[in-house]
Amino acid sequence: MQAIILELKEHKGEERIFVEFPYRKKINDAVRQTWGIKWSQSNRQWHLPAEKKSVEALKQKINSFAKLDTLHVTNKDMLNILSPLEDIKDFL
Repeated sequence: MQAIILELKEHKGEERIFVEFPYRKKINDAVRQTWGIKWSQSNRQWHLPAEKKSVEALKQKINSFAKLDTLHVTNKDMLNILSPLEDIKDFL
């Protein structure tokens, strides 16, 4: 199962969750259909609003073929966004 890495970054003056994964058409198609997703040309990555509902929407879109990898999440704000999601660290 493919891992999708989430990282909290500031982008154009607001906190956004950047989504990183090796390109696979199926994953890319699912990610681009996620609520609130935008493409950053400067970072060349998809990004979401820094909200729990954004991460939940992403998880629903990719659930059958990829998992969210939060192993490297150390930012306290990002941990607060992720904390109520069940089995978010199942990939570990």
